[in-house]
Amino acid sequence: MTSNQRRQLEQRVSHVQWHVDMGIHSTFKVGGRVDALVKVKTRGELAAFLVWAEAEGISWTILGGGSNILVVTRHVKGMFFQLGDRFTEIQVAGKRETAGNIFVSVGAGCRLGKLVSFCSQKALTGMEWATGIPGTVGGAIRMNAGAHGSQMADIVHSVMLMDHTGQEWEVPAEEITFGYRTTCLPRESAGQRYVITGCTLQLTSGEVQQVQQRCREYAHWRKLHQPGGSGSAGSFFKNPKDDSAGRLIEAVGLKGFQLGGAKISDKHANFIINNGGAVPQDIINLMELIQEKVETEIGVQLEPEVHIY
Repeated sequence: MTSNQRRQLEQRVSHVQWHVDMGIHSTFKVGGRVDALVKVKTRGELAAFLVWAEAEGISWTILGGGSNILVVTRHVKGMFFQLGDRFTEIQVAGKRETAGNIFVSVGAGCRLGKLVSFCSQKALTGMEWATGIPGTVGGAIRMNAGAHGSQMADIVHSVMLMDHTGQEWEVPAEEITFGYRTTCLPRESAGQRYVITGCTLQLTSGEVQQVQQRCREYAHWRKLHQPGGSGSAGSFFKNPKDDSAGRLIEAVGLKGFQLGGAKISDKHANFIINNGGAVPQDIINLMELIQEKVETEIGVQLEPEVHIY
């Protein structure tokens, strides 16, 4: 990026950091650097940013909570950006008395934990399964996050999108293709790119005590079955159809195995942990070892759920 482009970018957005260590912004606590990390606080800023980036031919990647990424490249050309203040708001949008449905409008930059807490306080049921899952609402939609037999696709009523021209519009869930840990927005298969700016969720009324009890139960389950703390990106591989990636990794004898500073969790074999001092390549090497061993011994190809740059 030229010095003139840097000045132009700084004029369009509230906050820019240069040559950023992405390990600081990843739950793996390790990663390469990126030319710029941008935070946009309003829709006007986001539109100006996208239009400018398109005109200048500078690539961008949206960054949610950093809970599902690994930046392996030593220096990524281009920009990562995050959604700030105005994209973190939550409000009850309306109620359909006949069905008891409550519609909640949520910004894509809102943390899942904040949304779960909001729903718990308002006695809204439908988000309890997300208790303890890190990341943002936008990232959860993009990945069709899920747990305990539930997923975002079950509760998304519509999604707000913005394209490279700065135009924003609402897309009903019926026009979105949700898959297992993946979401395809309209015309994305033809190369169109969008930023998810928010969504409307369809929840239902419940009892405060019951909703909060379910949240506590899911939190307890997560504590028992998954490693806590930082240094991990959650489930590393997608579960194969009708099976569990963790079960397959354990079946080939890799649970607890360590390679360099990266280790497979002793508690859950589908969690790769930065065990202290890991470099990105340690995690990649361990990932490839897992894939090779599972495919050789069981005949299943494991696909990463983590986004690797």
